[in-house]
Amino acid sequence: MIYPSLLYLYSSLLYLQWGKVNLSDQDMTVFREFRLKGDKGKFLTATLNSRALHRNVVAVIYYPEHEEPKIYFSTDLSLSGENVVEFYRLRFQIEFCIRDAKQYSGLGDSQSRKSRALDFAVNLSFAALNMAKLVIHKENLGISVGQFHLIMMPMALAVRFNSRYADVQTSRKLVLWNQSLRKLAGVKDISA
Repeated sequence: MIYPSLLYLYSSLLYLQWGKVNLSDQDMTVFREFRLKGDKGKFLTATLNSRALHRNVVAVIYYPEHEEPKIYFSTDLSLSGENVVEFYRLRFQIEFCIRDAKQYSGLGDSQSRKSRALDFAVNLSFAALNMAKLVIHKENLGISVGQFHLIMMPMALAVRFNSRYADVQTSRKLVLWNQSLRKLAGVKDISA
């Protein structure tokens, strides 16, 4: 995805056979318009020549309702404009997943240099992230992974202390602490 600050740089590098692409006034004999389900913006696609890449690209110009246009492109000329947009959307989902795994489940914290240990650490990190997302979804919590992390980490620590220094009074305090943490995070009550 090309952000609006880079838009003018890339728009000046995309050329039709006979000249530059004008983002404010496209030649509809070259561009094809399409819409995607659930998106209110309009998409225009065409095969253009990129001087910077020295090759043809499938370019998609996206015009959101109240924002600057965005340009997506691919060097794979067999893709349709719809496929280019779908691949970019999938790419962003993957990036969000990696970001969450780094922040909340320890991806990148392993100091091992052995291949098997690194494979295990990466798989464990993504498994923990997937389990957190599953619990959030199954319990209809309506919170983010970050909020779930804020609730579960102190609770895991409290359960660990409770298992070490268990008595009835501590268990009652943990229940109250759990309720106050859930209220602070805005979590709905879990139905039993």
